[in-house]
Amino acid sequence: MPESVSIQTGSRLHFGPLSWRPEHGRNFGGIGMMIERPGVSLTASRTNRSDDDVNSPRAAELLKRIRQKLSDDRCPTRECDPSPRESETLLREGDPSLREGEAPAEPHLSSISGHRAAISELTETRSRRQQTSGNAESAFSIRVQAEIPSHLGLGSGTQLGLALAESVCLLSGEERSAFELAELAGRGERSGVGICGYELGGFLVDAGHRTDDAPAELSVRMAFPDDWPVLLLIPPRETGCHGAEEQQIFHAMERMSPSLTGELCRLVLTEILPAIRQRQFDEFTAGLEEYGRRIGTYFSPLQGGEFSSSRLRSLAAALRRSGERGPVQSSWGPSAVLFAENSDHAEELTARVLRFEATADCRIIRTTVRNSGRRCDIVPVD
Repeated sequence: MPESVSIQTGSRLHFGPLSWRPEHGRNFGGIGMMIERPGVSLTASRTNRSDDDVNSPRAAELLKRIRQKLSDDRCPTRECDPSPRESETLLREGDPSLREGEAPAEPHLSSISGHRAAISELTETRSRRQQTSGNAESAFSIRVQAEIPSHLGLGSGTQLGLALAESVCLLSGEERSAFELAELAGRGERSGVGICGYELGGFLVDAGHRTDDAPAELSVRMAFPDDWPVLLLIPPRETGCHGAEEQQIFHAMERMSPSLTGELCRLVLTEILPAIRQRQFDEFTAGLEEYGRRIGTYFSPLQGGEFSSSRLRSLAAALRRSGERGPVQSSWGPSAVLFAENSDHAEELTARVLRFEATADCRIIRTTVRNSGRRCDIVPVD
């Protein structure tokens, strides 16, 4: 097992979902991308202390949850066997002829064999985790060198949670997928962009959830031009909705119309993605701005307008009047982004934002896409 694990990852931008509570089809989904800054950087190792030594209060709270989930995974041997419902699911997945409420005309030897193999694999995986997860009882030293500010629409909880979960699992001699790490950290209830971004980086299209308890599924991952500067605009003294407030808003939101979902999908498939692939800056910013405007209009009854920040609403109107593309909000905001075609354009946009009275005190972070997944450096035990 490693002596220490160091992980670095970036921030997640989410430009809005593709659907919400549809009568048919996948739920939520959306588009987004990873950027280099701000980011998460941490180093984890074992400690001889009796309890964990964590230098970040938020990381300490997340680590408690991760420990509890790992503890829940340590089941008695009898509980490592698949449940009857899991066995039935494995059988149906192994035999395409089986459908809900139907039985095969006759037994299929290949299906039975595949079913037994799947059950055996699941049992072995759970038994292996039962044996290795005991190592998580050791105390850990967690040193967070950099952390994404909370509640700004940048996916801070997901990136920190995944980095923590992966480091603890690796120190315990265990590897898990990004979605398994997200489950440990309690992330990914709706969006899969941050989870897939942690693993892959780039520009991402999340297809959404097939069912409420199924994970989101990645539809497209594409490298984004790294010479297009990204200007992250962060209004001071503002935060986006989160926690219980966010849950209440989603519960109160009206169902997204099929026509809006269709228009958003059209923008993604016929404008945004082709423009990225062909490096057509004007077409990309036009398509993404339109996507952001439609999403902002949909959420406006709940966030007070196209943007949750009145400063950015004013900036967007001013930029559009002058012929520039306006910013696009990330998640619930208040952060939003402007894209520049090159370094000179980025400097010009930065100067305009700072000259504008409503946004003169905004923090502007000039960054770039992060086209790679998290960086993980492992120091083995001597």
